[in-house]
Amino acid sequence: MQRYKFLLKLCFKINKICTFKKFFIVEMKKSFVLCLLIVSLSFGYSHCQNVSRDSIFIYRDVYGIAHVFAETDAQAVFGFLFAQAEDDFERIELNYIEKLGRQAEIFGKDKLAEDLTNRILFDQDSAFMDFKNAPLWLKKLLIAFADGLNYFLKTHPNIKPKLLTHFEPWYPLLWTDGSIGAVGMDNITLKEIKAFYFNNKELDLHEIDDLTRYDKNSKLDEYNASNGFAIAPEKSVSNEAMLYINPHTTLYFRPEIHIVSAEGLNAYGAVTWGQFFIYQGFNEYNGWMHPSTNVDNQDTYYETIVQKNNRYYYEYDHHLFPVGIRNIQLKYLESNEMSEIKVSTYFTNKGPVLAQRNKKWVSLQANNRNIQGLMQSFLRTKTKNIDEFKDILKLCANTSNNTMYADREGNIAYWHGNFFPVRKSHLDCSQTLDGSLKEQNWLGIHRFEDGPAFYNPPSGFLQNCNSNPISAAGVPKNRADFINKYPKYMIPDGENFRSIQALSLLNKIDKINLDQLIQLGYNPYLSAFDIIIPKFIERSGPFFNNYPNFQWLFDSINTWERAINTESMTSTIATTWLENMPSAIKKVYIQSGEKDQVQSTQYFMDTVDPVYLINSLINTYNDLVIKYGADNIKFGKINRFQRLSASSLPYFNDRLNYFSVTHGSSLWGSLASMNTKHFNSKYRYLYSGNSFVCAVQFGKKIVAKSSLAGGVSNNPKAPYFFNQAQDYIQGNFKTVFFYKDDIMKNLSSKQILKYK
Repeated sequence: MQRYKFLLKLCFKINKICTFKKFFIVEMKKSFVLCLLIVSLSFGYSHCQNVSRDSIFIYRDVYGIAHVFAETDAQAVFGFLFAQAEDDFERIELNYIEKLGRQAEIFGKDKLAEDLTNRILFDQDSAFMDFKNAPLWLKKLLIAFADGLNYFLKTHPNIKPKLLTHFEPWYPLLWTDGSIGAVGMDNITLKEIKAFYFNNKELDLHEIDDLTRYDKNSKLDEYNASNGFAIAPEKSVSNEAMLYINPHTTLYFRPEIHIVSAEGLNAYGAVTWGQFFIYQGFNEYNGWMHPSTNVDNQDTYYETIVQKNNRYYYEYDHHLFPVGIRNIQLKYLESNEMSEIKVSTYFTNKGPVLAQRNKKWVSLQANNRNIQGLMQSFLRTKTKNIDEFKDILKLCANTSNNTMYADREGNIAYWHGNFFPVRKSHLDCSQTLDGSLKEQNWLGIHRFEDGPAFYNPPSGFLQNCNSNPISAAGVPKNRADFINKYPKYMIPDGENFRSIQALSLLNKIDKINLDQLIQLGYNPYLSAFDIIIPKFIERSGPFFNNYPNFQWLFDSINTWERAINTESMTSTIATTWLENMPSAIKKVYIQSGEKDQVQSTQYFMDTVDPVYLINSLINTYNDLVIKYGADNIKFGKINRFQRLSASSLPYFNDRLNYFSVTHGSSLWGSLASMNTKHFNSKYRYLYSGNSFVCAVQFGKKIVAKSSLAGGVSNNPKAPYFFNQAQDYIQGNFKTVFFYKDDIMKNLSSKQILKYK
């Protein structure tokens, strides 16, 4: 300590001398490099007074965005979680209540099946052992995560947690992926799990509702989506690579934040509440964006079960092995009292048994929790070039995402998926396999180099909109060559209307700047209607004369610009009409061999009864008139953006002020997705779609602009609760303050925390 104080005083003298003699530091830097790094350079501060090694600075800019500066990564993580908790502790707590399998303790027994599923998939004993055996650098971060949240609770006694009054450092090891849809269950549904473990029965096929699936297909396709674009220097006005980050989630699923340490951490972007890494964002050198993937990297198996001597055995490779049993104790709230239930859960060598079909138990093999996934999530934020980024990808632990990339050296790249189990080529892995056969089991994991990837393509751009990677760099001349290069389970994805729209716009680029890239990403055009309207006119037109009172309606659909306009009645009629169509044309995520969304829509429009289309359109219009009145069905009147409550449960009021929603759903091709629905309300309210959106230009100096739904705080009384709403709706992105000087020029508040 005395030595540190001496170095500190000496450094002050050196800095004073340097004011007059710049050459002095050149001569002395070898002798005093440690002092200079600790005091002058570590934080990038312009002065050294009142700075100690355990100081953590939280600067909030004029938009309320927290910029956390610290000396070590662990200190930065401590401040990072503290700042998140200031903005929205409720969502942090709810995320971990979910992963801990304790939702029923708050919401009642209806959550028991989901809690059991999480307890099975995210084994807490294994997570604790991973923490215990974690490398020292990761263990420090995990401890700092817990310390930051616990310190927040200690210093904010007014915050009353719903359940978690203390956070443990192993919690993030239950949730090793930053994705909204990180739980993989293949084709198993919550209904089946509930039937198997709670009701001791097998469901009929008609009882299994696809919308209850707990994996990425369970989330409604309209918000489980993302757009990622990378622009090469030759297509950029600045001759520098650009990246467009556009995840679609529930609106307040992720905040915007900045984390900096003297150990090389300097990442800005979106973090999923309660995690300690930037999930979608950039650093000084490169940027990364993660569209959800449809890679088939989970499998279900029919197990051959034999019961003898009061034990269950499963058959594998002509031998019998005892079924593993793990007893799980669950609590649930009922009539204001806490009750408990013990459930015996079963496991084979593939994984947990979760359902029963055709009188056979069904097990799941997946990679839902992986310490290497957590390491990968953090380490990629510290990479400095494409080779370092690729080295992190070689961990092959990212199970739920694709990756879009750009850097200041001018590279752009795209990797489709990251975790690929090896299977026999003849297997249809979209179906439930035979668990007794060794040859139908996983044969290892594919190397990073085996997966689909694109580097600096001749097209000068890359795109992914949760679509097939075949068109990532534009439509190839020979699709078959690409498809035959990879196993089917690597690329089951099809096209969707966002990918069609993105390709249409990107192919027209000569050179664009950052603002034009933002405009491209906020294009309101709905490409689905390029199929639907011409086919409707072609096939239904001969019957229009039978509906003379609605000729004006048919004409309005035919002449509509196919883009959302807040003053347009046709925008409302057309999009509501599509919502009433069969679910097949709404399905973005598909299994190998299925028609994709574009093909399904083409098939539907070619085969549907044309009179059905007419009647459906007329009924849609009549329903709108009954509900709103003939003069009140403009899109911007019915579709509203409002934020009233701090609660994570949506609440809206038809009588209060709102902003008109300016874009449609991603389902119909809108790149800037804004999904609305009724919440016990007359009007429709925005609840998902664009959340955090960012455009970044890489060069010697980062230039970035971003947009955040509403605001970063969940406190209705805070100035940052709804301060970004109007700009978000209109697509006016704010300047990102990435550099210390810019942050200080646009400073709103400052806090200093201490953490050793």
